[in-house]
Amino acid sequence: MKVQVPRTLGPSQGADREIVLDEPVATAEDLRAVLARRLPEAAEQLHNGMLTLAVNGNVVLSGEGSVPIRSGDEVLLLPAIAGG
Repeated sequence: MKVQVPRTLGPSQGADREIVLDEPVATAEDLRAVLARRLPEAAEQLHNGMLTLAVNGNVVLSGEGSVPIRSGDEVLLLPAIAGG
């Protein structure tokens, strides 16, 4: 599975990057845990809600434990957006 990671993460802040995960995950919640291990520089943001997952173009705002992830899915990490 390929995950698009925003340029604001990690020591090499610059262009967006793509990470290939070969570890099986069942849900969006599982994916978040795998990404936290793979991207320790983003672990805090992954756990505190500062990064949102989008799976196949659908933003996951709640219920990550019930959102299935399958091989071949397109996953993006999106910085949280706030406004008012």
